[in-house]
Amino acid sequence: MDSKDRQIQELTELVTKLLVRIDSLENELSKYRTTKNSSNSSIPPSKDENRPKKPQSLRQASGKKTGGQQGHKGHTLKMSAHPNEVISYIPEFCNGCGSSLENMSSTLKTSRQEVDIPIPKVLVKEHQSYQKTCQCGHTTISHLPSHLRAPIQYGSNVEAMVGYLHTRQYLPYQRLSETLATCFGLKISQGSIDNIIERLSQKSQKFYQRIHQQIGQASVVGSDETGVRVNG
Repeated sequence: MDSKDRQIQELTELVTKLLVRIDSLENELSKYRTTKNSSNSSIPPSKDENRPKKPQSLRQASGKKTGGQQGHKGHTLKMSAHPNEVISYIPEFCNGCGSSLENMSSTLKTSRQEVDIPIPKVLVKEHQSYQKTCQCGHTTISHLPSHLRAPIQYGSNVEAMVGYLHTRQYLPYQRLSETLATCFGLKISQGSIDNIIERLSQKSQKFYQRIHQQIGQASVVGSDETGVRVNG
């Protein structure tokens, strides 16, 4: 085989390899040409191509074991010196002979405490306004508290609980209504919850304005950067 034939053979082999490589690259690039993803099709988010990586912590491993470290002050449940309720278990008869121990003195052997939450129940307060007529003929009527604006309404503790569960614990209206009914036997509609949140929002305006002014006057302002990516 002369040099010309050898050169043609080498070029032919090179072209074949390049065609195979091009085909492979086209197949790989075809994955990125699809317009289907989890936002416009039934493809699950985990199958999306080029999806952003989850935020990675920049903290370095300390090499310490998980859990409380040596020297760390724990929060072990401690017995109270002033329990709210004391239940005494005093023997009434002898386990040996069966004689009555009613008139026998007893000595404390041991005690154990149980920390519990009392069963919550709705407290209904009725505010009554009376009137009296003086001998001069004038009738004096006592004034009800200014916050009572309807024949029946929810109290400040109920409003505070609704605001806390919704704003701090992020309970949506439906679950909040269910929680109040299940835990307290208090049935509040979602519309009433919305009205309570609106009233609390109006009451909080002056505090928001004060915070806004303090932030504007501060030399350093901190902010929540949750979700911000570092190094891509």
